[in-house]
Amino acid sequence: MRLTKIIATLGPASTEPRALAALLRAGTDVARLNLSHGTHAGHARVVRRLRRAAAEAGRTVAILVDLQGRKARIGRLVQPLRLAPGDTVTLTHRDLAGRPGLVPTTHRSLADDVGPGDPILLDDGRIELRVMGTRRGDVRCRVVSGGTLLEHKGINLPTATLRGPSLTAKDKDDLDFALRQRVDYIALSFVRGGEDIDHVRAHLARRRQSVPLIAKLELQAAVDRLDEILEKADGVMVARGDLGVEVPLERVPVLQKEILYRANRAGVLVVTATQMLESMIEQPLPTRAEASDVANAIFDGTDAVMLSAETASGRHPARAVAVMDRIIREAEKSGFRSAGQAEAQPGPDWAVHAVAHAARDAARQAEARAIVVFTETGSTARILSKLKPPCPILALSQHEAVRRRMALYRGVAPLSVTRSRGTERMLAEGDREVLRRGHLRRGQRVVVVAGTSSRAGATNFMKIHRLGEKV
Repeated sequence: MRLTKIIATLGPASTEPRALAALLRAGTDVARLNLSHGTHAGHARVVRRLRRAAAEAGRTVAILVDLQGRKARIGRLVQPLRLAPGDTVTLTHRDLAGRPGLVPTTHRSLADDVGPGDPILLDDGRIELRVMGTRRGDVRCRVVSGGTLLEHKGINLPTATLRGPSLTAKDKDDLDFALRQRVDYIALSFVRGGEDIDHVRAHLARRRQSVPLIAKLELQAAVDRLDEILEKADGVMVARGDLGVEVPLERVPVLQKEILYRANRAGVLVVTATQMLESMIEQPLPTRAEASDVANAIFDGTDAVMLSAETASGRHPARAVAVMDRIIREAEKSGFRSAGQAEAQPGPDWAVHAVAHAARDAARQAEARAIVVFTETGSTARILSKLKPPCPILALSQHEAVRRRMALYRGVAPLSVTRSRGTERMLAEGDREVLRRGHLRRGQRVVVVAGTSSRAGATNFMKIHRLGEKV
């Protein structure tokens, strides 16, 4: 069983039923929908197709929705614009279609946020402008590094901070849509600190909803305030595209290792993302450097790796997932771990952590084939996952939403079980499900973790057990 999970971004290349089925066969664990693009009706249609494909394949697949956040973008263009070094171009917040020399932007306060000499980077830094001056909300710039500009591409301000609320009007609308679709994770873009996460949780609370939040680390401010973000978020994403524009690119590998270390130590989910197999947008195989990049993220302890344009708009979406699957399996089979890989430290749920720690050690000493976890909320499976035991975790829950959420947990295979009264009946039913799914064979040794009551947070039981034997 592959331990590290694969997130595939859905887009024009991968939203038809046949393409979705191919992504699942290739090994996709989590499907990502980027709400910066498309319509609610279109995304709802993809959610229905995805859940139908997962049911037909007998797979548990989580859905992660990505909010746009305060991302400044290029507006509508009559046609792609060719910007050459030395050209002058004016950025404006006026509602118009862009043309040569005049480019609209969604960032209404741009003229207030920048001044002469400031850099403005477009399309993940591929195009660089330098501010010459501002007037009446317009920003006049000189092109330093040119290229072809398409509409809706991102704008980065490395020396300025975007103003405005952490949750925009579009984000609130998109968040309510995501709640109606019962998605499993919400990714927050351009998080500056813990208060941004608090604002989203307050919005969820007003709707009496709770969804795990993943903070995308794209800004220097987020790196500076990483501890408070780790304290507030359920997970973090090393979003290397925007991060690599906001900070010097030579710092990105070091920051990635530091974020992985600190997130693992805090027991927080961590995803490594952006340009992992980017050459596969066009080519049928990645570069050797890209294969090494994926493997090094595994060695450093990432819980998941993410494909973006490779599966959203690339020519080989299912093949990109299959190639990533092969790279991950080979890296995990090697047994290599970076010397700096951290172990999760006990938190407020220290009692559950103690049982999980004992189960991890017992599995190692008994050479168990798996750890079988009975869970109401998925919390015990998450804690065990962050301890990175030497074998897979088979997590049984009666709740579909919990099973989908656990699809993102490293090393966790979610399984369905009905509520049982008494430990003996619970273990017998768990054995039947594990054997029925073909994960293990009768007589193989496992470590069982459960609670002696069915309430959430009651994990207090660990047992070494042979599958199929009476309790």
